[in-house]
Amino acid sequence: MSPAKAAVPILCLVSMLYAFAGASASATSTSPATSPTSASPADPGIGPRVLEDFEALSSWRVIASDGVTARLSPTTGVRGAALRLDFCFERGSGFCVLHNDLTMPLPPNYRFSFWIRGEAPPNNLEFKLVDTSGANVWWVNRHGFVFPAEWQKLSSRARHFRFAWGPSGGAPLDAIGAIEFAVAAGSGGEGYIVLDELEFEPLAVASTRPADVSVLCSSSPDGQPARALPQSGTLNWVSAATDAQPWIELDLHEDREVGGLAIDWDAQDYGTAFSVSWSGNGEQWSPPVDIQNTTGGRDYVFSDRWKLVASDSKCVRPAEHAVSRSNGYAPWGPKRASHPTRDAL
Repeated sequence: MSPAKAAVPILCLVSMLYAFAGASASATSTSPATSPTSASPADPGIGPRVLEDFEALSSWRVIASDGVTARLSPTTGVRGAALRLDFCFERGSGFCVLHNDLTMPLPPNYRFSFWIRGEAPPNNLEFKLVDTSGANVWWVNRHGFVFPAEWQKLSSRARHFRFAWGPSGGAPLDAIGAIEFAVAAGSGGEGYIVLDELEFEPLAVASTRPADVSVLCSSSPDGQPARALPQSGTLNWVSAATDAQPWIELDLHEDREVGGLAIDWDAQDYGTAFSVSWSGNGEQWSPPVDIQNTTGGRDYVFSDRWKLVASDSKCVRPAEHAVSRSNGYAPWGPKRASHPTRDAL
């Protein structure tokens, strides 16, 4: 196919833009050992604030099941001190929980983030929100979590929390009475994790309308490097034959949750190796996710390849490294998702 022809889409966007007014969350119950710490949510747009800097360990206590030993100690953090939890699953099963009686109201949408590193076999990492009664639990359960040797920041929005148990049957939370971290046996064994900088950020209620997408590309036969995604939701594009490093950038103009990319390639001129990066500002980009040995048809790049449950992105940029023929980068058709849903990509 000549690169001057742009009638056949090679790549169909990619982004299934969805945002949800997520349900609130909650976690495990335990009886309080110290007087609760209270916090109040700020207005959306204020930015994240630190709920727990782990400079002192007095507000945390350990709960371990039978056959599990666990202990707390201070260590060096991302900034200042951090909390270290050593554990051993002596019988190969069980759990250990870090409990903090932190009380605060919850807005309709929010994000919790924390830094973690560790050395241990893969096990389940649970972050839980407990309601004010102590009986209802919502959680983010990362099954078979591989603990990173270097610091990694994990984030969870309101919609990522799932109802775990309790008599409420899953009624959304409007306040919490405690937060918990837990390591539950997957592989078992022994090891440690280190936690630092637990942050909370109120967020605006996520929009479900399709994003207004602008498209910027490295080259095109018509010499137009930028254009808006048409109302039809599809744009056919092909790079210039002389473009040695073709790329296309999708600017969403605001932070949106991106579920992934669905790429429909041309039958003859398709990418055999490409990468995808994302950015919150269009200037600093994530490390690329490299996709190798593709053979045309449809390729999927899910946002978990970006080490996120769902990527918060303002810009998405796929870039081509190798093509099926020497005709340059074949056309793509960035396509707007018309009906965002939780299950979209």
